[in-house]
Amino acid sequence: GGAETQILLLALELARRGRRVALICFPVPGGLPAQVGGVDVIQRAPWKGGRRRLGQLFELGLGLRAVARADAATVLQRGLHMETGLAAIAARARRRRFVFSSANRLDFHLGDYEARRAQVAFSELGVRLASAIVVQTDEQAEMCRAKFGRPSTVIRSIAEEVPARQGVGEAFLWVGRLDTYKRPLAFVDLARAVPEARFHMIAVPLGKDWEAAHEELEAATRDV
Repeated sequence: GGAETQILLLALELARRGRRVALICFPVPGGLPAQVGGVDVIQRAPWKGGRRRLGQLFELGLGLRAVARADAATVLQRGLHMETGLAAIAARARRRRFVFSSANRLDFHLGDYEARRAQVAFSELGVRLASAIVVQTDEQAEMCRAKFGRPSTVIRSIAEEVPARQGVGEAFLWVGRLDTYKRPLAFVDLARAVPEARFHMIAVPLGKDWEAAHEELEAATRDV
């Protein structure tokens, strides 16, 4: 299960145990429900950072203030990106514990798909400042030790496996964000290599370069 799926499962279980839980989400067309399974859903204001430095500083300030005002005993942050460094600094400034939880193996190779060196350094600073690191696999534990020289705790995915379907399915299905590191074009290559099968793709228009990726995807699928 993806990082978002596992966070929702964790939130639902905490709510079931009587905890007050809220998920702060980016707004989506058509809106989101106010509550899911006892978990409050809060839509935040649209991102103002963009590629303008002033907007990014504004968002940075909001994030620092939010973590500081929450004043939680422990701050848990999932997946390596700029917010990792942000949350770690805010938590440590309040002398609170900060726990980093990996979303996938790419968290230990951020520099391979993020060109901005300063952002990579700031993101990785958060892991170095963490009180504890949680990973999902033994492979990630080894990668964490090699990358950061730190031990980690392995907590495997809490998403349940989908039972195997009996018989032959109608088609192959790819669902995901149009981020280059998710390699949507590999699905097109598979469709080209197996012309006797049917292939469907639901490409979500999210990711830093999704518009360019969409154009490339459309061009690649014209002869498939």
